[in-house]
Amino acid sequence: MNKLAVAGTLLNGEIYQAEDKPTGAQWRKISTVSYPSSYRFPSNDIAIVITLLPFNFNEHIAPISYARSFEDYRGECLVSGYGRRSKKKKLTSDKLLLATLEVLPLYWCTKMHRKNMSSFICTSDKISDVAQGDSGGPLVCSGTKEHEEGSKGILVGIVSGHSRAGSFFTRVSSYAQYIGPNEVNSD
Repeated sequence: MNKLAVAGTLLNGEIYQAEDKPTGAQWRKISTVSYPSSYRFPSNDIAIVITLLPFNFNEHIAPISYARSFEDYRGECLVSGYGRRSKKKKLTSDKLLLATLEVLPLYWCTKMHRKNMSSFICTSDKISDVAQGDSGGPLVCSGTKEHEEGSKGILVGIVSGHSRAGSFFTRVSSYAQYIGPNEVNSD
């Protein structure tokens, strides 16, 4: 497999090297990728990626705990990614972009999509939104009821897609058993 995972930054023009870059970019060869055998987008849109070498944690790269129990999130959460900055020019960002998104209650999510959305988290696109290129990015919330939530929040969703009804994220807690133990100390 000749695929790479990157942490820190995606500076355009950088080429993979075995050593970490002074810019903070860390590139790792991927050993394995697993996903549910029942994956059919958007259902079960989650994967576990194992790298040959671990990432070196520093001020820009750190682990985060993930949600393990269902919660009907409300309020605002933070999403990040390198997706498109413009629909017309189709340019992706060379810098990590952050956006605060309003999380919608499950009732509204299900009503908007006209199907059971309990394994997803939906957000409003009235102020900001995700874009093409953000898929797989994290949705992080703070002030949840999760006891493992760290000072920087907890991972509750993974960017899955966008429809006329708004963006939807794979609900991480729906896959807690698939993912395995939550052994992160993010503080």
